[in-house]
Amino acid sequence: QYKKMQISNIEQQRELLSRNNIKWRWILFFIIIFVYVLAHQLSFIEDEYISPTIFWAAIGILAIINFYLSSIYRNTKKRDIAEINFWIISIDIIIVTLLVICLGGVTSPFVILYFAILFNVNLKYSTRASIIVSIICIICYTLVAFYLKQLNSVKYQYEFIFRIFSFFMMIFTFEWARRLHRDTIELNLKIADKTRELQVANVELEKQRTELKKANQMYMDMVGFVSHELKTPITPIRSLASLYLMKNLTNSKVKI
Repeated sequence: QYKKMQISNIEQQRELLSRNNIKWRWILFFIIIFVYVLAHQLSFIEDEYISPTIFWAAIGILAIINFYLSSIYRNTKKRDIAEINFWIISIDIIIVTLLVICLGGVTSPFVILYFAILFNVNLKYSTRASIIVSIICIICYTLVAFYLKQLNSVKYQYEFIFRIFSFFMMIFTFEWARRLHRDTIELNLKIADKTRELQVANVELEKQRTELKKANQMYMDMVGFVSHELKTPITPIRSLASLYLMKNLTNSKVKI
């Protein structure tokens, strides 16, 4: 069971370099550009918290990383998968931090990308890795708030506190789900063990039932045989006794 879980973990780590994952990275790339252009056109973010230079620099880095991952995907055997995953997560956090800085800061719509990273890490890695990445994301988000000096405003303070609370809630939720999954696996293993024990017990009971059935049949055969052997001599005796009682033969001799 432990080996199966190890194999499952390796397969989950490889998903960071899967064709499907790279495809979604490119889709997310164009969604980010669309969101930035839309926010810039509709002006629902204050101009002082919009930085086109940082945005296009982050987009350029993201494009380079996506091209690099596409090339690695064609030749993954020559690379250390665990090391690649570490660098992918680290660079993604840096890119998201730049995107948050360039569009809105604390209230940036790109903060959701932090949650996307945490979601991905929580699904594929252990509690330790999840907590480390979560702390790094929280630190980066806090540094952005201090860098843009948004915590001086009550409006941004409430937004900041809400987002930090959301980070911790996500950590606790995944940890609870992870423990529930582990407990479910342990419970299923115990149920499987008990089921095997019941199957063995059922086999033993079936064997004993067969033996008892044989013994009962032998007993019935023996009773039938003894009954038959006893009835043979008793029948004439009963007949003579009946005759004696009927005729009141007191002194006569009856030959058998």
